[in-house]
Amino acid sequence: MMIQVRPERFLQDLHTLRQFGAAGVGKGVVRPAYSDPDIAAREWLAERYADAGLKTRFDPVGSVWGLAKGQSLLIGSHSDSQPEGGWLDGALGVICGLEIARAAIEAGGPAVSAVSFQDEEGRSFSDARARMRHLAGDFVDYKRFTGFLEAHIEQGPWLHEAGEAVGVVTDIVGIRDMRITFEGEQNHAGTTPMHRRRDPLQAMARFQVLIAERFRNVVTP
Repeated sequence: MMIQVRPERFLQDLHTLRQFGAAGVGKGVVRPAYSDPDIAAREWLAERYADAGLKTRFDPVGSVWGLAKGQSLLIGSHSDSQPEGGWLDGALGVICGLEIARAAIEAGGPAVSAVSFQDEEGRSFSDARARMRHLAGDFVDYKRFTGFLEAHIEQGPWLHEAGEAVGVVTDIVGIRDMRITFEGEQNHAGTTPMHRRRDPLQAMARFQVLIAERFRNVVTP
């Protein structure tokens, strides 16, 4: 079955979403999770899902869903942004999900659901999500989905440098955070001999250089 998407409609919705938290020419958008522009954008998106014939639901953390009946493929991303973030970051995948789900309904199938996940960029979670308590419903059962797809802008140089328009992701970044404390010794700046100084900033700078040197032979292209 051929699904016929409508590029003009897709772009119109993408530009409408861009207006929520627009920060001016060259400034991207300011739409952090649970901010007024973010909540307004999610309420607008819920209306678009409903207009398309999908069942709209907000879950307890603020993600907004457009659900097809029965088993379906899920397509989406996140619509919150970093401060002055790019207007396509996350938003591209969200509107992609909306348009494909809408076009699938118009074509008579297959079943496609859409989603905008909440708080991709991260903030003080318990306090922030209280701002969407009035919209919160139940969590969505993941078993109703046959798979998940996310269209996203490239956040690196590889496609551009290779002259390619699109790529299929096979691996994603795994991030591990740790906190390291460098302790020094406070003393007089003028009279402390160099060999007696315990400057934690110098130790941290040396550590940063060593990290880059040690990992140069570990990472792949």
